[in-house]
Amino acid sequence: MDYPLAKIFERAHFDFIQLDREIETLERQYSKQKDLRITKRMFEIVPRRTESGVITLISGMAWLEKTLYAYAISYIDTDSYEEHFGTTRVLTRWLLVPRICQNKIVDEHCPIINDLREFIKARNAVIHPKRQVMYEPSVAHRKVDKEAKRFLGACRKAKDTVLGLRQLLLTKVDEGKKTDR
Repeated sequence: MDYPLAKIFERAHFDFIQLDREIETLERQYSKQKDLRITKRMFEIVPRRTESGVITLISGMAWLEKTLYAYAISYIDTDSYEEHFGTTRVLTRWLLVPRICQNKIVDEHCPIINDLREFIKARNAVIHPKRQVMYEPSVAHRKVDKEAKRFLGACRKAKDTVLGLRQLLLTKVDEGKKTDR
């Protein structure tokens, strides 16, 4: 079955951005006028933004993995891919596969790879939550705040990250054509 990952990702990201903007607007309104209706609306929107963000991260990563796999097997056979990359970390695959397939060197410190790192960390926090016992309230607050900022930042940049990584795989010939979605 071919899942429409691009459409799922794009819709979820669009919803996330719309809800995120509405929350920012409500926060500005609330800072000027402490109105209970604003608070109520925010409590309605925040879970929806979180849900859209989770779908954005999961579908975005799935789309990236599907894209990288399709790219790789156009150069190497599927058995070789599975043997050499089946258990390799996502970030490592994004560094090695373009090099093996087209001798394209991807700098591990380039901005798009750094964005991928944050995207992976945010996605992993959703998929593989780690239990943390925190006895010090200030430490707990900093950790939760850091994770929330990472999640929101990765979701806000998700479209640029995903499209930038897909662009990274294009050859000179591909750049003139519309890419497969």
